[in-house]
Amino acid sequence: MIDIISLLLPKDLSGTAITIIVVVQLLWLWSVVAIARERTDEPTDRVVWLMIVLFLNILGTVLYLCFSPVKQSEIKSPRSFNHTNRDTETR
Repeated sequence: MIDIISLLLPKDLSGTAITIIVVVQLLWLWSVVAIARERTDEPTDRVVWLMIVLFLNILGTVLYLCFSPVKQSEIKSPRSFNHTNRDTETR
């Protein structure tokens, strides 16, 4: 049986390097999906971020992670989750 991955990759590429490549590509894909699903007031913001990430690949992803605007409504504090107050319950 022919191993397709070994045909595509150089022989001296270690398992660690392959893992790093896969993680970087998954991070890049996540950033593209996150930008595409993002709701913004200005639609051009989303288009500009998509162009940056698509054309600059991992550098664009790093820029997006560092400089993308985070809305306060997206940041949830631990107390904002729905749960019952255990102090008022009788045991």
